[in-house]
Formats: sequence, structure tokens, C-alpha cells
Amino acid sequence: MDAENFDVLQTASRLVEPYAFESPRLFSAGFARFGPKRKLRLDRAEHTMSFRRVPFKDPEQELLLPEYYESLRVIRGAREPRVRFKRTFADYRRFVSDVKIIDEPAPEN
Repeated sequence: MDAENFDVLQTASRLVEPYAFESPRLFSAGFARFGPKRKLRLDRAEHTMSFRRVPFKDPEQELLLPEYYESLRVIRGAREPRVRFKRTFADYRRFVSDVKIIDEPAPEN
């Protein structure tokens, strides 16, 4: 947290305790294929998202936007038991447009 203005600069979450579950029976769902039922255990799950101030011009403005998202998942018994990925966000651009609201009378029935 930013002590000056109390902005949240990072959020984080993690699994409190492991838990066991069964995988579904054989079927395909997009890129994932599930085989016979298996007992799996989610041992670890962590997620972190960090934010930073991004300045924009015309008009001058500073916004708090995501900088990166990082995730780790460990599932015992899975084909790929450990999956870690990080996504970064950069090169923010702002699109400014004009809006015109036309108030028309309601049509008569």
C-alpha cells in the first residue's frame, strides 16, 4: 500500500491448506482432455498482482494500472503438476473520444 495516498500497489492470495478432489471422467473441454477419474490434490496455489502509476498526456492524468500478474499452482497427481506463469502489462495507451447525448422525446403510441 502506498503510505502517501493509500493506493493498493499489490494484491496477493494463497491457498490456506491443501485439499483433495477427483478429476472428472473422460471428456474434452477446449484444449484440456480428461481421462478416467483420478484422485488429485491441490498442494499450492499462489497469485500476485502488482500495480503501478502510468502517466498520460492530453489530458494530463495518472492512473493506477496492472504491471504484472504471477501465478503458481501445484497439483499432485496431475500430468503437469507444477504450473507457473507471469504476464506483464506494458505500453499502455489511452483512447479519448467525444460523446454526444441527444435527448429525443418518447414516441407516442
